[in-house]
Amino acid sequence: MKKIAFISLGILSFFGALGLIEVYLRVGEIEPPLWTTIDSTVGIVNIPNRPILYLSESYYLGATNTFGYFGAARSRGKRPGTYRFVLLGNSFVSGINVDEKYYFGRLMETALEEHWKKPVEVLNFGFGRFDLSDIYCYYKKVVNGFDYDCAVFFVDTSDFAESYYKNMGPYCVVKPDSIAIVDDYKYGGKYRLYDNTRFITQNSSLFRLVFKCEGLIATQETGHIILDKLYWKNPADKRMAGTEKGFNETTKMILRQLAKDPRNIIVYKYGVPSDIDRFIRSTGISVYSLEPCLNALQQEGIDPYFWKATKTRGHWNHAAHKAIGMYLAGQLSSRFGDDILQPAVRK
Repeated sequence: MKKIAFISLGILSFFGALGLIEVYLRVGEIEPPLWTTIDSTVGIVNIPNRPILYLSESYYLGATNTFGYFGAARSRGKRPGTYRFVLLGNSFVSGINVDEKYYFGRLMETALEEHWKKPVEVLNFGFGRFDLSDIYCYYKKVVNGFDYDCAVFFVDTSDFAESYYKNMGPYCVVKPDSIAIVDDYKYGGKYRLYDNTRFITQNSSLFRLVFKCEGLIATQETGHIILDKLYWKNPADKRMAGTEKGFNETTKMILRQLAKDPRNIIVYKYGVPSDIDRFIRSTGISVYSLEPCLNALQQEGIDPYFWKATKTRGHWNHAAHKAIGMYLAGQLSSRFGDDILQPAVRK
């Protein structure tokens, strides 16, 4: 009897401790719950109107909007006479390392409005850890539900690597002259486990903390974080990850499909190997590169990836966002300046 009571007390103490940690994380606003969920038809998506506290190279406090993307909530349809861009890519594009007013897409929007003297909207559909296959699925399942004039796909070689969200969302497979999006993730064990524990996973700060730790292990960043300057390995250059294995037939077919819509353009977040660049351009899709913009910053002695406050390198910093916003506004104003009176064609 005493043994049962002792075990019961131990179990209660364990869950009581977890409860106290949960309260501490929530009340202290140290770690809010995840702002993403897994939808049975779309896959990984943001939860609408979800508060976000993000601590990485910088400090970010904000929220998703009514439609689940970042920035001001713009409706699915657009106002007459408005020119709308949608931005797609990974965490560099979502830009939650900077406040909305410093985000390159917002700066680009303001600059184009001033230049064109017409309403311009830039919608931020960036999503952390998405690869090109994820981006394409998200584009077809979510972004195509919005009216737009131009879809800007930001890529580099890291986006050709295997998805971080493998088995947790839709993926692309090659068909004759096309791409098929497969949704069989919803029948897998990972999704069923998530769905059965959805209330906890979506509302627990402690789960978010565990999820972050799992992500750091998956991306092999734990050694550098724990040992800091004593860590003997240099961080991997994520811009060049996945080149050999990731640029396969599926990737090529995705790019061919994107090239079929003249509203789509590709922007290299830095640069890609010459053979990959040649293939992408051979599809006929318009291509821009941020490499000249970022190189110009570095020539001025500004590292676009360095954050002074935390003394870390990672995503684009404030200086980079400003430069990229102005650079893209200049590049796109010359390309689309004569087309802004043409209505968007809803796909």
